[in-house]
Amino acid sequence: MKNRILLLIALGTLLMFGQESMAQTAIERLKNDYPAVMEQYGRNLQGIHTHYIFVIDVSGTMNKYKDDVVVPGIKNFLNTLPEGNYASIVAFGGKAAEMCTPLKINTENRKILIENLDKSYREAVRFQANTTRLDVASAKVIDMVKKDTVSDVCFAVFFSDLCDESPDWNYKNRVSELKDRSFGVVATALFADNDAQQQKGIKRMEGTFPGFAYSSNVKDVFGEKLENFKYP
Repeated sequence: MKNRILLLIALGTLLMFGQESMAQTAIERLKNDYPAVMEQYGRNLQGIHTHYIFVIDVSGTMNKYKDDVVVPGIKNFLNTLPEGNYASIVAFGGKAAEMCTPLKINTENRKILIENLDKSYREAVRFQANTTRLDVASAKVIDMVKKDTVSDVCFAVFFSDLCDESPDWNYKNRVSELKDRSFGVVATALFADNDAQQQKGIKRMEGTFPGFAYSSNVKDVFGEKLENFKYP
């Protein structure tokens, strides 16, 4: 099962940036690296669906990344994500809320997702945008995965500087609550003025989500970190 998931993520993330030739190269590489997996699951790729949960930090320190990093990165992803997968958006600051239920990817739902992404920033004040609480965002993601009955794989992608201000966060392993669900978490760790606070946030995320991976480079998050994610 883990090999199948890694295969799907590798294919999906190499398709994210829209290069058909890259996708073909990826398939050839996967045939070489995982021949048994390709033989067993290659014909069934269209029948396996991934739910991508975009977790958007709308706190004040993230405003500068909205137009140049977050919105373009997610738009690019959604425009190249094959139909049949699912996506949803969670916005958070001191509070977290699901901006839309998981939507099956098609032309119309891509527009709805982008509209909700923009709405997250317009309504930032209702998420207590003066603070960043990764604990409430993480709890919301876990709740969504538990309720998901349509996807084979769930992946949460946090867009944040990870400067956590959660008080007394008990960062126990939350993935264990999901039993046999295939689930992973990656994140941006965008430049932050408060390095100590960012390192605290990273440590807490690593404790909460075993296998947690992050990078300051968005393309690296969508590419290498997803493709090489190690499930606990």
